[in-house]
Amino acid sequence: MLRTQNYIGWSCIIIFFLCLSLQGKAQKTWTLDDCIDYAYEHNIYINSAKMQVLTMENTYKQSRNNRFPTLSYSSSLASQFGRSIDPTTNSYTNTHITYNSMGFSSGITLFNWFSVKNTIKCNSKNVEVANLETERLKNDLKLNIAAAYLQVLLAEKQLEISQQQIDLTLQQLDITSKQVEYGKKPKSDRLQIVGELSSDSTTYFNQLSAIQQAKLQVMLLLNIDPQDGFEINKADTVVENQLPILEEPEYIYEIAKIKQPLQKEDKLKLEALGYQKAISKASFYPTLSANATISSNYSNAYTNSYGNPYSYFNQLFNINLYQYVGLSLSIPIFNNKTAYYNYKNICVQIKTQQLQNEGDNQQLKQDIYNAYNTAHTNLSVYMSTKRTLNATQEGYMMSQKRFEIGKSTLSDYLTALNTLYQAKTNYINAYYNYIFSFKILAFYKV
Repeated sequence: MLRTQNYIGWSCIIIFFLCLSLQGKAQKTWTLDDCIDYAYEHNIYINSAKMQVLTMENTYKQSRNNRFPTLSYSSSLASQFGRSIDPTTNSYTNTHITYNSMGFSSGITLFNWFSVKNTIKCNSKNVEVANLETERLKNDLKLNIAAAYLQVLLAEKQLEISQQQIDLTLQQLDITSKQVEYGKKPKSDRLQIVGELSSDSTTYFNQLSAIQQAKLQVMLLLNIDPQDGFEINKADTVVENQLPILEEPEYIYEIAKIKQPLQKEDKLKLEALGYQKAISKASFYPTLSANATISSNYSNAYTNSYGNPYSYFNQLFNINLYQYVGLSLSIPIFNNKTAYYNYKNICVQIKTQQLQNEGDNQQLKQDIYNAYNTAHTNLSVYMSTKRTLNATQEGYMMSQKRFEIGKSTLSDYLTALNTLYQAKTNYINAYYNYIFSFKILAFYKV
């Protein structure tokens, strides 16, 4: 009896301090929303996608500026020795010349068959596509975090079941120990229950390990250092017996086609390719541009009829000042069919994207129907395990009473006890499997 009490005492002490140490590592408690918000800010792949959005935004802003004229300034200063051309007189001279020139030039595309306009629209669609790619990554991450978070909840629920199993075994050990003292039960019954307690304790510690593994998966998704610890918010638990209702898969599919980021992304990619087609087609036609230049130069060898050099500013702003305004028309005649095949390739890309859109929609429909069938199956399994649990609980209570009054063997009782544990485990597994499969279906509607 003393050895049994020592064993029970040490088991309780070990469990207490292990739980205490595990709780002490946690810095804060996390709700599911906390996890998702944190991951959105710190996940490497999402942050990388955000950088791609910035790149697309810069490209879009730059294309908008193509509507405005260009302006550039140039200047040069040089010395010429020996026989050379005086840039101010265009005559040969053998004297040393110091030469300075400067000027402004500007140009603008007046009309190129809306190529600039379509480029702006195309780049605008590319920005939207990049944002949707980020949203798609967020949705995938959200689903993965929800799955990992539910695994933590499930593992903790299984730990509770293991603790309940230990409590039941301890209660029976106490009853059996008293019956052994009064000679109503053999000592072997008590030793067998002690062995069962040892097995229950092993299961309990295994469940503790499962909790830590489940938490580690969440921390990896959140990009948290495992040394920092992690605890879920105890209030953020799934309430049993409040089962969400399944909706028809075709209804979910019709919503998903409108709301899913991938489907939106496919539609925008097709629109962007339409603008690219128009841009490519514009290369077949002439481009009208306007240009303007104002420039001047100075030479120390430039003199008047009396041999006196003109002043620096008089040459720059008066004598040598040059101004030009003009229109230019560029007409493509033959470029080795480069423009033609670029256009044909865009047409092929459009057809490819249309096929991609159809394939993505088919895959979406298949995924939704598979998720619905899985959820429907999980619901049936849950209802079955619930009925099994109710029957098993009644059977256990009857077996316990029969054993206590000596009408059944210890082996029968332990079998009923283990059957109850397995029924509870199957029930909680089935419940969380259904909840997760339902969340997958709900995911398609956001």
